[in-house]
Amino acid sequence: MRVGYALASEEVIQYLYRVREPFVVSSLAIKAAVGALSDIQHYQRVVGSIKEERDRLQKELGKRGLTVIPSQANFIFIDFKMEADGICKRLAEYGVLIRCSQSWGMPTWARMSVGTPEADGLFLRAIDAVLDDMSR
Repeated sequence: MRVGYALASEEVIQYLYRVREPFVVSSLAIKAAVGALSDIQHYQRVVGSIKEERDRLQKELGKRGLTVIPSQANFIFIDFKMEADGICKRLAEYGVLIRCSQSWGMPTWARMSVGTPEADGLFLRAIDAVLDDMSR
């Protein structure tokens, strides 16, 4: 189950309502989300692990010469400094899915969700292989 929310001005919320899909959250997902948010210790543990992993990813990508916009969320934006669409397709061959931003008018950028250290380790190994192949 996946549940998200936004905190914004009334004007921004009205824009979001214009583009949202109908019935995006089931009643079961809402109940699960309320229950999860009630468990403060679990919430703090999850937020802490996301922050740690996000910081690690940002540092590791920086070591590879990639630009990352500092994030406070559970995802990061990466500038590959070359057409990201091809990189995203190549990463998919390794079982790694990230969202390219071609349709957002940012053809060299992609969005990546912060995962577990194991999943993000797979991403880092895959991006190393892809970038190495593309630099030849």
